[in-house]
Amino acid sequence: FACRFIPVDILCKVKLFEDFKKFAEPVIYKDFLHPDIVEKRTAWCLEFKARGNTKCQRTEYYEYIKGLIVDKHPINIDYASKEIVIEVFRDILVFAILPRYKELKKYNLE
Repeated sequence: FACRFIPVDILCKVKLFEDFKKFAEPVIYKDFLHPDIVEKRTAWCLEFKARGNTKCQRTEYYEYIKGLIVDKHPINIDYASKEIVIEVFRDILVFAILPRYKELKKYNLE
C-alpha cells in the first residue's frame, strides 16, 4: 500500500550505511554542491520516515547529510525549495531529493 508516489534516486539496504554514503554523495553533489547551484543558496530540509524498522537511526543520516551541505545552503523546515526524503521499509532504504515537496504534496495520490 502506497500513500504517495515519489521518484527514487537511491534504493539500498538499511544496514549498509557506507553504501548509502557512496551512492548518495553523487546525487547530493548534483542537487546541492555543484558550483552553479552553490551560488543560489537553496533552502532544504529532511523528511525521514521509518516503517517496520526500529534499528535505523534518523540522526545518523541527518548528521551525514547536514555535514555535506549545511555550510552552503540554509535549513528551512517550512519553506524548503528542495526536500530530501528518506523512507525506510523494513530493511530497504529509499532516498530522493524532491523540489517543492511540501508545497505540492496535496496534489499527490493518497
